[in-house]
This record gives sequence, C-alpha cells and structure tokens, in this order.
Amino acid sequence: MALSPVGPVRAVGVVEMPMAAVAGRRLFAERTSLLQVAAGLVTAVGVAMAALG
Repeated sequence: MALSPVGPVRAVGVVEMPMAAVAGRRLFAERTSLLQVAAGLVTAVGVAMAALG
C-alpha cells in the first residue's frame, strides 16, 4: 500500500466507520439508527466509487 495512490488507500480507511457499527451491534447489542444506516450506505458507495476509479 505504500506505493498506491493516496485516494483509494484513504477510502479503504473510511470503511472503519461501518465496521465499528457492525461490531457495536454484535458485541454490545447497540441499536443502529436510520441515519447511521444511511451514512454507512453512502460511505460504502463512496469507497466503491473511489476503488473503481
């Protein structure tokens, strides 16, 4: 990853937010609001767009 362009590498780092929400749901039985789900979907779309170019 040290030789990769910055954009896609930073985009992959953003995946941490939805993964934290999934972990909170499974480990601590936290509820996920509609706003959090929407933000996760927008993040996933953004990462996919950055990865595809």
